Amino acid sequence: MKRAWAALQHLRRQPLPFRTTITRVLNRRFFKDYKFFHKFPSIEYRTILDIGAHRGEFAKRACLHYSPKTLCLVEADPKLAESLRHEIIRFPGASIVHAALAERNGPVTLRLNEHDASSSLLPISHRAQEMFGRPLKEVGTVTVPGMTLDELFCQLKFTQVDLMKVDIQGGERGLLQSGQTALQKTRVIYLEVLFTEQYENCALFTELHDRLNCAGFKLQFFDDMRRGKNGDLLYSNACYFRH
Repeated sequence: MKRAWAALQHLRRQPLPFRTTITRVLNRRFFKDYKFFHKFPSIEYRTILDIGAHRGEFAKRACLHYSPKTLCLVEADPKLAESLRHEIIRFPGASIVHAALAERNGPVTLRLNEHDASSSLLPISHRAQEMFGRPLKEVGTVTVPGMTLDELFCQLKFTQVDLMKVDIQGGERGLLQSGQTALQKTRVIYLEVLFTEQYENCALFTELHDRLNCAGFKLQFFDDMRRGKNGDLLYSNACYFRH
């Protein structure tokens, strides 16, 4: 946040035509991000972990807003992981881990979807296309490194993670089951929760909520709720805080 504010102050000292156009754009983005992150618990975010980073959208926003000392992005799709390596290097303290967070360590099969944000370790439900009103079709598979959450924390030598974002398309049960020690080192979790079975045998919100409560986390807010064609609630993001 300090970095973004300093950039705005610098722009205000630039020539008027340039300053007016660019400042308007950055002001909109700055206040959009401020409004978003203002909902998160008011703590210092020095270490941020983005699991299921995709193209790094969340990680970039969090990095610019909080200026963390350590930023780690975890992505299972090899093409997306390689793309992130080239792009995220400009962020100080940033690193990339190519892996899928799973119940156990070892190779796992990632099911690639034509809509790459929907790729998952789980088969997509035959009802998902009907729910979303658009094609959601598997186009192939790829073997990728699988890693437990506890092993990830061990390899990265994390003693505390201030914010862990999770978006792994139905694989949250395996992540939580494999990270009992890691969860006790985590303060805030921001994760996608499903209200309908979009992937076969995926964990739904009630199960994840109970697991996180048992680990000492309390629900703070819901964000970005999405409904299906028939109006049913499909998924949302949820923020949990361990005091």
